[in-house]
Amino acid sequence: MEFYSLKHRQKVSVPDDEVRTRLTTRQTRNGEQHRYMLEAVATVDGVAGKVHKFVSKEVFDAFAARG
Repeated sequence: MEFYSLKHRQKVSVPDDEVRTRLTTRQTRNGEQHRYMLEAVATVDGVAGKVHKFVSKEVFDAFAARG
């Protein structure tokens, strides 16, 4: 999976088995809003940093089904 690291200002590649899913929910006037996110830790030149990516529900479900 490819992420964009703001810390390193470049695209980084992370193996799919190191990617975790995260669902955030917030209450709005019109009801609940769900945000589907993939996150991982990427290392560039020996410096580690967290990377996040907002995805569609279909992509999120595909990663969540892996375990």
